[in-house]
Amino acid sequence: MKKGLIKEYLSKIMYDRNEDPINYDIIFKDSDVFRRVPFNFLYFKLDEGGFEYRGNFYPLYKIVGIVNNKSKKFLLKREFAYDKIRYDPGPEYPEFPILFRNVYQPQTIIRYASEMISYIEEKIKEEPGDWDKWFACLGKFDRIDFEGFQIYIIKDEGIFKGVKAIFHEESFLGILRGFYDPVKLSEFKSVLQFQRICVYKINFNLIEIIKLKNFILAIKEDRVFPIEKDMIEKIRKLPEDLLILLQRGHTKYLLVGISDALFKIFLDPFREKDISMRLSIPVLPAIQGNILWQEAQWIDFEGHLLKIHDWDVIFSTNK
Repeated sequence: MKKGLIKEYLSKIMYDRNEDPINYDIIFKDSDVFRRVPFNFLYFKLDEGGFEYRGNFYPLYKIVGIVNNKSKKFLLKREFAYDKIRYDPGPEYPEFPILFRNVYQPQTIIRYASEMISYIEEKIKEEPGDWDKWFACLGKFDRIDFEGFQIYIIKDEGIFKGVKAIFHEESFLGILRGFYDPVKLSEFKSVLQFQRICVYKINFNLIEIIKLKNFILAIKEDRVFPIEKDMIEKIRKLPEDLLILLQRGHTKYLLVGISDALFKIFLDPFREKDISMRLSIPVLPAIQGNILWQEAQWIDFEGHLLKIHDWDVIFSTNK
């Protein structure tokens, strides 16, 4: 396939405001394997005819597939072997408990936070006697007790703040991500290129609704409190386990974000809207939506919340 045609497809994803790179994966040939990685994990250098991935440069002709990870439809597809596809390996993990921020660079923690949390969840399942040592890899934590529940919440500042390990009558149920301190763009902007950004005005009067293993809890400011019965019924009908972040106003709730219990990521706007409709709770409206990173980096959004669409959705400020 001609390099020019590949550039056309890439440019459409990069610059068309009806597109969002978070929805696409790139498949490219790397020696004897084919790597499938999120679009935003590649750093494109179109003027040099290629892209960088994990410190290596690849020419554009190595791309054999551009696939929408929602619809599963290919925008571009050349011949490749499905059994030789390899996904992004993520970071290498220590075999013993250690505070992650002492091991990894901030931009690595920000991008791979969801995978790191999933790794800790697996280690807790494998080594339940040392669960607290593994959970402490994310930071210092406090405990809430409520009617047979033990909820441990990371309190250290950073992207792991608000992560919750939840037990019921000493049985481990799992880990969920909560709202964290928005990261500073200065800690992450070196890997930003074509990510879309949405801007919100938020009052931080936030409530976290947890749905996990048929249990439903609401937490605000480290306290568990009752939920309206009609909301419980709507949440119970959702097929997946989630943490739903709501802003509470004078007369209604607004949906700020949703973290997925399986993959530990914050959901993209498409899935957010779907759950919003099922709950009959409107999504917090964006002041500005779908801004290209190239534009956003020159705008002062002081006092606002930014959502960066990487492969996870990253809460940020523009400091």
